[in-house]
Amino acid sequence: MTTRHMNVLDKTGLPGKLSLNGCDCFHLVLDKHAQRHHAGSNTMRIVFYFDVPLPVNRIIRLFGSSPLIHWLCNIQLVQLLFFAAPYWHYRDKGNCLTINEHRHSVIHEIPEIILNRDMPLRENRFVECDIIYYPENKSALVLSWNHILMDGRGIAMLLQHLNELEKEETGYWNGTLFPGREKKMGAMAHLLNMFRVKQFIESSSRRPVASVASAKNNSCSAFKNVVIRFDPEDTKIINENAIKNGARFGPNLYYLSCCAHAVNN
Repeated sequence: MTTRHMNVLDKTGLPGKLSLNGCDCFHLVLDKHAQRHHAGSNTMRIVFYFDVPLPVNRIIRLFGSSPLIHWLCNIQLVQLLFFAAPYWHYRDKGNCLTINEHRHSVIHEIPEIILNRDMPLRENRFVECDIIYYPENKSALVLSWNHILMDGRGIAMLLQHLNELEKEETGYWNGTLFPGREKKMGAMAHLLNMFRVKQFIESSSRRPVASVASAKNNSCSAFKNVVIRFDPEDTKIINENAIKNGARFGPNLYYLSCCAHAVNN
């Protein structure tokens, strides 16, 4: 495991407070529901495979030059009572991204120690990175984060930001990844919005969705992880079908559906 602090960053554009929106609050409730049923937190992961061994110093330098990564590593979730919306509170404690290094004998397989690692809210650790070294000089980079922090679009924006950093050796930051200052919402509008979110959560918590994390279905002490692969031709067909059927926010749900059909079969 490697943890290093990088160069001094320009942190002037980093927000001290960022409120959770309705979707974030839904994932917050979902996370609490999963914790209550001992099903683990809602952790997401994205994996990149390489045909060369990743230079860890280059990865550390890349992440260490990002004010956004610094922000993600130095926030905590503040949850208040009654009608106050939860929010991310930024405090510069000097935390940096921890990069864990692993060696694994089966190419493209993700070690169980990564897949079973939880990211509960109480630890205030919402993003982390792993590098896996395989035989034949192959490697992989795994980014993990709590779903409350980012959705699919959020991680895409983060990767775009890191790509720009990679292009600019001196670093890149224009502050556009954070939303503008929030408009003040009236008490009645805020209450109505909370009611809509509550109604959505309650309606989506009915069976069969609510039974997924029930105690009777959680008899195993550990999750079983299975990797389902799509080759380039599969990916092309899924993307074409997603567009053909009116998807406007990316094909993620179509990939999820394909995985569900594969598991069912």
